[in-house]
Amino acid sequence: MFAELLQKIRQTLGKVRAARIEILPPWQGSRAKPDPKRPHHRRVVEVREAMASAPPGSSFRKLIEHIRRRTGAGASPKLIGRLRRGGMLIVLVPLLGSGCRITDPASAAEADRPRLIKIRLTITSADDLKVKTGGTIQAETILADRRSDRLRLDRQRHLLALNLRRIDAQASTIHASIRLLEQIGSAIPAYTFAAEKAAIRSAEAEKAAEWRKVELQRRRAAEIPGLVPEGIDRETVAAHEAIRLEQVEDVHRQSLARLDLARARAESTQEAREFELKRHSIEVARQLLAARSQLQQAEIARAQISAQMAAIDDRLAELGVVRAPFGGKVERISWEEQHDRTINVLLYLSITNTDGTDGADGSR
Repeated sequence: MFAELLQKIRQTLGKVRAARIEILPPWQGSRAKPDPKRPHHRRVVEVREAMASAPPGSSFRKLIEHIRRRTGAGASPKLIGRLRRGGMLIVLVPLLGSGCRITDPASAAEADRPRLIKIRLTITSADDLKVKTGGTIQAETILADRRSDRLRLDRQRHLLALNLRRIDAQASTIHASIRLLEQIGSAIPAYTFAAEKAAIRSAEAEKAAEWRKVELQRRRAAEIPGLVPEGIDRETVAAHEAIRLEQVEDVHRQSLARLDLARARAESTQEAREFELKRHSIEVARQLLAARSQLQQAEIARAQISAQMAAIDDRLAELGVVRAPFGGKVERISWEEQHDRTINVLLYLSITNTDGTDGADGSR
């Protein structure tokens, strides 16, 4: 037993080189020794002595069996862990003095690690669970992967993305239509009324010519009867010239009517042109209104699809792969309940220490 204790001291001294030594303030508490008659103190001393004679590197389960054989009763994993962490301090304090405390970084890190962790998982089918009871896993091992749900959501997102691209193409076409309609509405060619103006000028010239004929015939009708020689019936000549005057005046009146007709046609053409301009403006405005309404509907549909894609992205983030935070052993898998298509599973993971021992010693 002394040889084993000496070997343990040597191993502990070897770890001192990697340990961190912290200078403690002077002891202010009571110097009185604990009462050795107290049952708890005696039990701690018995367990410590039994642990000192245990084989190096024993697990919690083996230590409990060893202590039961040596003392007749087992010990809790909590007590064994506390004595393990305090073993180095118990051995080295008499050697180094009461003014120092040695802390093993590896032991401190293990003290912060949990011994048994419960992991609650939400899956859709039993195939989503990637571990089994009794299996040993490493840190970052995949515990659950809802691949089927992710594939389904990916397909939905792909279809929404296709619809979004189609809506963007429609919106681009509508924008081009709106620009074209605006150009058409502001670039209507002006109507010169050239034909109507030419017809009016021709009718005016014809009227002026016929009016000159009327004036000439009036002078003739007034002068010719006085120039008729003797022996010719002057009344007959005067009646003839009067008839020609009436004919010329009829032609003049017809030219006036044609002038009025040309002017009326010009006014009618102008009114028709104004009506056509109004009708064109109304049609362009109607088409612009319809195009802007289609563009607004496309923007609304785009916003709805974008919101659906964002919701799918959020669900995909929730369906991420669940990995183990520590390495250890899967002690138990509890199937709790099912809500519609989702199943709640509770996984008990016993954490493995850095030295390869079971941190929870199989307890649950």
